[in-house]
Amino acid sequence: MPDFRKTLFIVRHAHRVVTDRSLDNGLSERGHKQAEAAALFIHKVIGPKPVIMRSSPRLRCQETLSPLARMWSIETEIDPLLCEQERHEDDKTFLDRIEEAKARWIHRDPERLIICSHGDWIPEFCRRTFSQDISLEKGGFIEAKLVGEKPVIFEIRQKLETP
Repeated sequence: MPDFRKTLFIVRHAHRVVTDRSLDNGLSERGHKQAEAAALFIHKVIGPKPVIMRSSPRLRCQETLSPLARMWSIETEIDPLLCEQERHEDDKTFLDRIEEAKARWIHRDPERLIICSHGDWIPEFCRRTFSQDISLEKGGFIEAKLVGEKPVIFEIRQKLETP
C-alpha cells in the first residue's frame, strides 16, 4: 500500500475581470461561478479535515479560494512565493521562488495544502516538481500527493463550472 504522506491541490485562479490587465482586478461573474464549482469539488474530496490554504497576493487568487475559506471557516494565507512573475523580476528570482515553494511543500508543509497561483507559475512548478509540462485553464486544478518521497499527480481538472 502506498504511503500517501501529503495532499496538495494547485488551483489556477478563476476567470478575472479583464477591462484593464495592468490592474490587480478580481474575478468576473464567470470566475465566481468557477471558484464556487472548484470549491464544492475540492471540499467534497477533502471533507471536513483540517487544511491550510495559501494564495498569491493577487486579488483574483484570493477570491478564487474564498468559497473554500468560507466552507471551512478558515483564513487564506497570502504567500508572495505564489505570485506570478513580476515585470521587474528576472527569471532566476522567479524560479528560485518556485523552488522554495516546492521544497516547503515536500519538507515542511502540513498534510493537506491548497494553493492558488497563476498561468506562468503553475506550469513551471509542475515541471520542477512532477517532471510534467501542465498548463491549467482558469479555474482548473491539480490534485497531487507525496507518495513516500515522490511527488505524484493524481488528477487534473481543467475547469469546473456551474450551469
